[in-house]
Amino acid sequence: MVDVLADPRRWFREIERFILQGKFLGQIEQCFGRQAQAKKTQNRNGNPFKMKMNTEEKSKRDCASDAVRSLACLLVMAHHAFQSFPPSSSKIATMVSRFFVAGNAGVAVFFVLSGALLSTPFWKNWFDGKEMPSLKIFYIRRLSRIAPAFWLNIIVCYLVSAYLLSLTPQFGLMRLLAGITFISGFSFLTLFPTDINGPLWSISFEIVSYGLLSLGALMLFKKRGDRTLKSALKFWGGFGFFVAVVHILFLIFLRPSAATVYPNSSVITAAKNFWPEYNPVGFFLFFLLGILTSGVSESAKRTRAISANASGYIPDLIVTLGAFIVALLLLGMHEFSSPYFSIPPLPYLFPVFPLFFSLFLVFVPYSVVWKKVFENKAFYYLSTLSYGLYLWHNLFLTLVPRLPMVSKITNMYLTWIVVTGISYFAALVVAAVSWKYFEKPILSLAHKFK
Repeated sequence: MVDVLADPRRWFREIERFILQGKFLGQIEQCFGRQAQAKKTQNRNGNPFKMKMNTEEKSKRDCASDAVRSLACLLVMAHHAFQSFPPSSSKIATMVSRFFVAGNAGVAVFFVLSGALLSTPFWKNWFDGKEMPSLKIFYIRRLSRIAPAFWLNIIVCYLVSAYLLSLTPQFGLMRLLAGITFISGFSFLTLFPTDINGPLWSISFEIVSYGLLSLGALMLFKKRGDRTLKSALKFWGGFGFFVAVVHILFLIFLRPSAATVYPNSSVITAAKNFWPEYNPVGFFLFFLLGILTSGVSESAKRTRAISANASGYIPDLIVTLGAFIVALLLLGMHEFSSPYFSIPPLPYLFPVFPLFFSLFLVFVPYSVVWKKVFENKAFYYLSTLSYGLYLWHNLFLTLVPRLPMVSKITNMYLTWIVVTGISYFAALVVAAVSWKYFEKPILSLAHKFK
């Protein structure tokens, strides 16, 4: 090295040899490649609106569940938007409004989907002859997915209603605490935890369904005998019958007194009209429909029952026919709004309406056309953000009409378009940021528990 530095000619010859051999250019290319990759990674990780699945995520995702979750989210959001749609003399506008107002039935779809997805590990272990999956891991992961975003949202809603909108909610603190502890669904007084974000009522129902799933699974896995689909379906059928009986007892003995009025709270007054038909025990029957769907689907995968007997475009025809019937049911849902059109008395035409989404979950993976339609980044993106959109969209629908720029618009249809557009764009932004920087890191941490 000293000789090279002492002789400038040898120094230049070494530089020339280094360049001609390609080492210099290779190192430059390697350096810039690392910088470009780092910048690309930084942009991807720093932009909450960019989502990309790796190979492991792709193997775990199911286009049918992504599509059903996306459609359920869109139905619920459309329901809240069209609740304020201006009245119209046009029959077409009235029909469209009526169709989307029935979108609150999307809540039932969420429960069916949750039951199907969350019971799948239990079904796999059941068929494989293994022990029941760890309930500790189950609750750590589920609560890490549901609780943080929900707690943030409910506290924000409470503060906004109390300080920004100057509302004085009746039983406000009690309702807030009942919501935070997921027991709000057991009384009409606390059914709606806050005055300004109605959709939060379903979160406590979801958590109760987790508890009933765990109870049923504990009882099922203690059974002796062959682990067959038939024996499991018999058990869950009996379990569902017991839940239905408890639900009917709710309807008979826990109905609020008509003599008791709450003139200072329109929210509690509205809750009296929902409860006890809307109670967390009864809603487990929607969840149970998803459990049964998952069992049938998992068994079909193992026995190749569908792939062998419903090849070609038969699954596509089944899904298409189901979608057509779902559209007709939504269009006529207002005629059957009473829970007493269902058996047992439940909202959303149970079990007929949610049953078609069970069919979608079973047959879409075997379809040709529909599978290609649903294997779309838009469905993946919307499915990923659906929980955040569900939590935040109605809050913005309450706040945006109070903006000065909105109050200056005189055309009521234009006002509706502006309010809906701004509200849902804001909800999308908040949901994306919340998922990227708040929900996903917590969920990743929870998945480290084994």
